[in-house]
Amino acid sequence: MGEGVVIFDSDARYSSEFKDKSVLLVGVRKFGQGSNSYPMRAITEDLISCCDGLMERALSWGSMSVVVSARVLDPVFAKTKDSHFGGLSTRELCYFLERLRMMRNFDGAQLRDFDEAPELRDFLASIMA
Repeated sequence: MGEGVVIFDSDARYSSEFKDKSVLLVGVRKFGQGSNSYPMRAITEDLISCCDGLMERALSWGSMSVVVSARVLDPVFAKTKDSHFGGLSTRELCYFLERLRMMRNFDGAQLRDFDEAPELRDFLASIMA
């Protein structure tokens, strides 16, 4: 079982912080080697099935936390220093977060890189509460 973390980010920057946990990357547009990820191409083809698969894998963990970086969003929705085009829309991100929050092993969430988009950070925090 063990612990796991679902990371919403454009690359695998934060995955090194969670070496002792299982890690799933969502919304990746810059690939690293050995990443267990759900790339943007797969998400845009079938959002619901992608979320179902992610939840099925995360359900096997004893506890699950979520890390959301503003960089997972398309720059149209949240500008950051390291923006990459082709990211999630806020609606797609909210869909994932609302479903993950309902899981019985959900342990909490962290919002990162939202310094330049405080309104969006507050909105997402209210969804995850």
